Amino acid sequence: MQSKNRNVPKSLVLTYISVFAALNATADLVPFTPIQGIPGASFRLGWILAPLTGILLGMEIGATSCFIAGIIEIFLGLPPIFGFFTPLSPPISAIVTGMLVSRNWRTPAITLLALISFWLLLPAGRGAYIVLIFHTAGLVMILLLRAKIGDLVSSCDTKKGAWGILLATYCGNISRHLFGNVLSATILNLQPIVFISAIPSTFVEQLTFAIGTSIVGISLDRLRLREFLQLRQSATG
Repeated sequence: MQSKNRNVPKSLVLTYISVFAALNATADLVPFTPIQGIPGASFRLGWILAPLTGILLGMEIGATSCFIAGIIEIFLGLPPIFGFFTPLSPPISAIVTGMLVSRNWRTPAITLLALISFWLLLPAGRGAYIVLIFHTAGLVMILLLRAKIGDLVSSCDTKKGAWGILLATYCGNISRHLFGNVLSATILNLQPIVFISAIPSTFVEQLTFAIGTSIVGISLDRLRLREFLQLRQSATG
């Protein structure tokens, strides 16, 4: 039986979802750096793997894998910091990154613009508007490069491919970051000073996540994993 997702058989879709959900859940058990203002919370290795999942599997399957991973993590003991919304954070990264790689830039641009606008509607957001420098940079990248980001990722040139993955990953993770900021301001009631004081660490973290995903992504591309997954999908059409 065929799935509606690029004519992939449902059995293969379920395999992709299961494997990458397990990988993402495992990655999110590895802490990276603590999140300022939220005791016991940390950025985790999943910030590298979630956008990579979107790149390898595409927006739909990748986002589903990340969502299921978020639910698994709660059962494994990670605190649901944002309650019901906690599992929704990683899929945002996979969706935006996956769409940019597939040359669909309009939805990521609208998503990031909507998050920026919502942030400015919040009292904490207006008080910490300066943090939008990272997210505005991502939006500008999308609007200027548009489908060229996907072209870079698909390039046979390794350097261009690395740049494409870095740009797509940055835009995906910075969208996830702003979504987390919105939840932190509304659910956790964090004050503007918390977000402002985190600016230096945010720069280092987001750059590190993007570079980390680029390194892993290019390595997997050399192993032809992304091509293999795409061939498996097209072979069923």
